[in-house]
Amino acid sequence: EDKVHIFTASDTVEACLDVARAIVSHTKFNTNKILAELEEGFLDATALVEYLVGKGVAFREAHGIVGSLVAYCEQQNKKLAELSLEELQKYSVSIETDVYENLGAAGVADKYVTAGSAGPKQATEQIAYWNKQLGQR
Repeated sequence: EDKVHIFTASDTVEACLDVARAIVSHTKFNTNKILAELEEGFLDATALVEYLVGKGVAFREAHGIVGSLVAYCEQQNKKLAELSLEELQKYSVSIETDVYENLGAAGVADKYVTAGSAGPKQATEQIAYWNKQLGQR
């Protein structure tokens, strides 16, 4: 009698996992649409601030530089990744050719490398892990 609630909770969790497995196994994503939407706006602005900070620019200054660059992009109807190196360097001499590795959705995602982060390698590992876990049931 003292463990009734534990068994009830266990049964509930097991039922939830069965439902989650059914949902996840039949989920389809429109990856082309997702990728296109990720390139809209200025998702990479934060990555550009982090890039500048990594080059020794103070955060407050980096934030101001990127804010000015975003305003320029909006006036020119461009994305940050579409700016030439010369355009970028008008705002900061700390910007070098490696800046493009940090721009665009793929560039942003590639910078996430710690365990559990949203980087491609880590996401692939988590998907494999959960496929194995949910497939064992």
